[in-house]
Amino acid sequence: MQDKLKQLQLPEIEITNSYEDSSDLFSYLQIIKEQERAKIAKEIQNDIGKILTEIKKELLSWDKDIGNKTNAYIEKIELIEALVDQVIGSAKRISMDLRPDVLDSGVVAAIKWQAKKFCEQANLKYRFSCDNDEILMHPDLSIAIFRMFQEILTNISSHANATRIQIRLSEKEGWVNLEITDNGMGMSDQDTKKPKSYGIRGMRERCQQLEGYLLITTKSGKWTKISISIPIKSLEKASINSS
Repeated sequence: MQDKLKQLQLPEIEITNSYEDSSDLFSYLQIIKEQERAKIAKEIQNDIGKILTEIKKELLSWDKDIGNKTNAYIEKIELIEALVDQVIGSAKRISMDLRPDVLDSGVVAAIKWQAKKFCEQANLKYRFSCDNDEILMHPDLSIAIFRMFQEILTNISSHANATRIQIRLSEKEGWVNLEITDNGMGMSDQDTKKPKSYGIRGMRERCQQLEGYLLITTKSGKWTKISISIPIKSLEKASINSS
């Protein structure tokens, strides 16, 4: 009888182990992804950005050495300068999108910066509140929360049809809490559970892996609130040392 019970328990144990392995793999892949983002952003800023700046310097130096300049020549030089400036600006923007420098200042500064940047671009009114100047946590946890916040903003921009959002960041009893409320179209339970709702699924899995949770409350045609709560100490158990 005991042998039969053990045989029945084996599939359950294998499923549990498989889930834990998948969770560890998910965490590892997230860390690797962020490391690659930081590496590429640094290369764009340090290599491509510097080369473009040197090209502009050489162009301006060469332009000074030219004597008589026709109107056509001047127009061409100004066009080339404008194009170089445009590429320099694009390189900075891409580098910033990959890995914003503000992340080094902590999660409060990063969330506040991203909220302002997003709402200005999307022409949305917003309110950000946080009782703390900073919430101390593992850098990887700060990045994870920031990336989930970006995903929520993307969903608002793509689907909510909102005009105003409220962002609340707080720390209480060892938990970091992030709440985003928009005045958009709202969501149904079916929307949040659709197989192709990869953004929501990804955030839920990330929260679970970090021993936290994601909660969506909504009223159709009125508003949606997404709440994320994660224990600040979660990375001490959940993160994988990839070095």
